[in-house]
Amino acid sequence: MYPHPELNSFLQGFDARVPKKVLDRMVDKAKLDKNAHYGPRSTIPRLASTQPQCFAPNVDLTRAKCAFGSFAISKLKKELHSHDPLIVRQAVTTLGDLLVNPEKLIEAVKLNIVDRLSDLLISEDPYLRERVALVFTTIANQSAGRESILKNLGVVANLSKGLNDCLAAVRLKVALVLESLARDYCAADMLCNCGFVESVAAKLDGERNDILVVRLEILRFLLYRDVKVRAIEAGVFEKLTTLLDRKNERVILSVLSCLSVLCEDVRGKRRAIEVDLLSCLKIFVEDEALTNVAEAPKARAILLRNIEIIEAINVGCSEVQQHHKQTLLDVILWKP
Repeated sequence: MYPHPELNSFLQGFDARVPKKVLDRMVDKAKLDKNAHYGPRSTIPRLASTQPQCFAPNVDLTRAKCAFGSFAISKLKKELHSHDPLIVRQAVTTLGDLLVNPEKLIEAVKLNIVDRLSDLLISEDPYLRERVALVFTTIANQSAGRESILKNLGVVANLSKGLNDCLAAVRLKVALVLESLARDYCAADMLCNCGFVESVAAKLDGERNDILVVRLEILRFLLYRDVKVRAIEAGVFEKLTTLLDRKNERVILSVLSCLSVLCEDVRGKRRAIEVDLLSCLKIFVEDEALTNVAEAPKARAILLRNIEIIEAINVGCSEVQQHHKQTLLDVILWKP
């Protein structure tokens, strides 16, 4: 059987004193040198392999060749420094597939893969920006990966820039990275110190619904830390109130979750009164609200004085509404 053409073992037969790594590096450099000119009378022939090769059909060109064992990550790290954009794309895609394995992820952290991927977050290639964000999402799901991301302030700064990317696909993937980080208390504290509360809340108004839901989830996790006062002073409460006009149920649910966290603080309750939040929430009141209110003695006394109005409510032929109306009347007319 012929040896693998990428191993360059046929060249090593000429002089065994040449180290294998040096030979491989020279061959790779010669392959990528597209500007080299070889004249017809040159005594140095073009470097090429004369071994027969069988090319397999249906090969995925978006993925790089993966080495065995501990050489896989180190080989991909070497390819991340390539000047050929196709090789870098293939390396990033293959790296994302490998890092799903926690053992490979720990190995990648030890090899400082995170530091190398940092610059690719702001690459001019939109494919690389999106794929690198996906890789960081995988890394952020592991404890060791989160630590390696937060230790590198360059990665944190580039993630902040990615929130304002011109492409929606990149903004979504970067938001997913920050959501994975914000779920951890220590990481959330770090993000708050880096000003991500203001960064996430900066462009909530004109954002797409799918990205907006992820941004609001990030904001909710960050608001659980000691930043409620800072968020209220930055105008986050008013921005969240304006989002209640959206028709998307997931967006409204996320907004209400953030508002409930802000209202846990006394200043949040005061700001809710100032912006008249109750008027905005009236449209979301369902038919069980009066039943819940009627369980309080003072509220039940007020409703009892207006029992005739409640009995005159027309619920039509809906059995569900009739059931809720009867439950409300039973609660109001209940006597201890």
